[in-house]
Amino acid sequence: MCNVNCLLQIGKSLFDEGGSKIVQKVMDKAKAKNVQIHLPVDVVTGSKFAEDAVVGAATVQSGIPADAMVSYVS
Repeated sequence: MCNVNCLLQIGKSLFDEGGSKIVQKVMDKAKAKNVQIHLPVDVVTGSKFAEDAVVGAATVQSGIPADAMVSYVS
C-alpha cells in the first residue's frame, strides 16, 4: 500500500487519510512561525503486533515491505 502521494510504501500499516489532508497546512504554519518539525527517517517494522512478530527495519528511502507494518518509530 502507498500513502496518498505515493511518497512512501507503508506495507500493512494503517493510513489516516483524514489526517494526511492537514499535513501541508501544519508544515506551512510551522514554517511561518519559524518552527522546525523533525520527522523520523527510519522505523522498526513487524509482521504483526505480537511478541512472536518477525521484526525488521525500514527507512524513508526503502519504504515498508508489503508484508510488514510500523511497530515503532525511532
